[in-house]
Amino acid sequence: MTGRELIAPYSVRLRLVPPQGAFAEPQEDVCGLLEELGRRTEAAGASLIGHLKCYVESPGGESFHGSLTSLRAGARCRGERAQGAASLTVDLTALVYGLSGDEVEAVTLATLRQMQEQGRFEWELNHASTLEPEAACEPPAGHDHDHGQEGHHHHAHEHGQEHGHEHGHDHGHDHGGGHAGHHGEA
Repeated sequence: MTGRELIAPYSVRLRLVPPQGAFAEPQEDVCGLLEELGRRTEAAGASLIGHLKCYVESPGGESFHGSLTSLRAGARCRGERAQGAASLTVDLTALVYGLSGDEVEAVTLATLRQMQEQGRFEWELNHASTLEPEAACEPPAGHDHDHGQEGHHHHAHEHGQEHGHEHGHDHGHDHGGGHAGHHGEA
């Protein structure tokens, strides 16, 4: 699959921290993130936003869901408000047609950096993965563990830890919040 039909699911776990110490309106911030991510994926060449969605939880256990299927309709969040939360854990999933998983990851990281520069929140990338067709990413010799999904290659990266195995290519991850990644970024 190439071009407009390409779809490579991307997921990431983030920790968002407001610069003022507590989120006044966490659902507005998350909807803003989804809408900016949608605009940026379209600008990067996405032919269609299949679904941008997330599950969000505060340290106190309050949770809500966010969803964007169309920029025209905008993002919606439903669930507990989580007002006053000192941080949010966000499990974000993107299904975008026309971009590879690595392209969606690059757009996601650029969106997070922009929102941090705007003073919306600081962020840490705790875990990211893309599912790419095997033909696009052949494992190197000696790569002998089972990913548990026929026809897909899973890239998992834990924040602040070395990879359990090397895939022979560098994704150049930026872990936000001024943190250096594990590939030698400064």
